[in-house]
Amino acid sequence: MPIISEENSTVTVSTYLEGNGSRIRITVKDEGTGLQKEDIPTYSPVLSRQT
Repeated sequence: MPIISEENSTVTVSTYLEGNGSRIRITVKDEGTGLQKEDIPTYSPVLSRQT
């Protein structure tokens, strides 16, 4: 289940402070094909890891 963006496409990484600065939200936007609905449970634990 590769995530593929074309060569020379744009990938934007943004960070935001939340919870009065106690948490950081990181978002990634790209021009790839995106995740298939059935792949979301596979990536979810990694992408939403909280400590």
